[in-house]
Amino acid sequence: SHPMSCAPVYKAPDRQHCVILYALYKPEENPGERGVVQRILCKECCTKNRKRAEEAVNEKAMKKRNYIGDEVKDRIARYWSLRAEGFETQRLREYESEKRARWLAEFRKYLPDGRGIRILDVGTGTGFFACILTAEGHRVTGIDLTADMIAHARHMASALGRDVCFQVMDAEKTDFPQESFDAVVTRNLTWTLPHVAEAYREWFRILNPGGLLINFDADYFAALGEEENVILPENHAHKLVPESLRTENDAITRAVGAVQKPRPQWDYQLLTDAGFEWICIDRGVYRRIYKEIDEFYSPVPIFLIAARKPEVSDRGPETGSI
Repeated sequence: SHPMSCAPVYKAPDRQHCVILYALYKPEENPGERGVVQRILCKECCTKNRKRAEEAVNEKAMKKRNYIGDEVKDRIARYWSLRAEGFETQRLREYESEKRARWLAEFRKYLPDGRGIRILDVGTGTGFFACILTAEGHRVTGIDLTADMIAHARHMASALGRDVCFQVMDAEKTDFPQESFDAVVTRNLTWTLPHVAEAYREWFRILNPGGLLINFDADYFAALGEEENVILPENHAHKLVPESLRTENDAITRAVGAVQKPRPQWDYQLLTDAGFEWICIDRGVYRRIYKEIDEFYSPVPIFLIAARKPEVSDRGPETGSI
């Protein structure tokens, strides 16, 4: 027999499926030492405890992820606040250039001809897409995280005589009701988003059945540093950005790129998971828009992703923002 005397086995009063074994101290060897308590768990309780531990780890990871995402968003808003005025000036020149017709040619491949639809321009910046699409007869709303960008977007639209509704809003969590728009368009935005999957699900939510997403973007993280190999004209926007802002832009690119995967392959999977169908990736758009190296030239090849929300969603009822 074991020299240590033991108490009977009892059911734990707070856990129906657990038992606790109380091992009493050896008074002759360890005077004053309290007994050791050992909890013996059945299989069901082990599973529950493991699930609780996993949920705690996931919750901690989610909090860290959200903190990093919020920090990046704050940096992006500060960065574009400093660039807003010069950005409006350049977008006004682009509006008056041949680039406007090239962008519209791409949109006309996907948007209905002859009738105006409700369009959301996400990450509108100073409102370039919003203005050219309003001129086509569409009803456009533009949103951006940066208040200074929205202020300049309103100024630009007023200067061009375009009636656009602009609002400060987070692209990943909009304030719009479900099924509010016929199309969502965006340019050079998703590379800055720390939660791209959430953004795609949110845009799916606010699109009408049969609605279209048109996303122009690039894998700027993968191309980081390649811009130095391209000789840009002196009036190019990147040439006019102070060194401190270029450094901050690179830092933001690395921070966001660390949580993203190779694009646009990754986007295809995320869009599929969000519920989109008829997903089209067009890499040739880069050569059609940027035929010459001018002040508007993008040193990093852009791609176009178009995706459609099914006419009848099989994802069940969706309520509220993601």
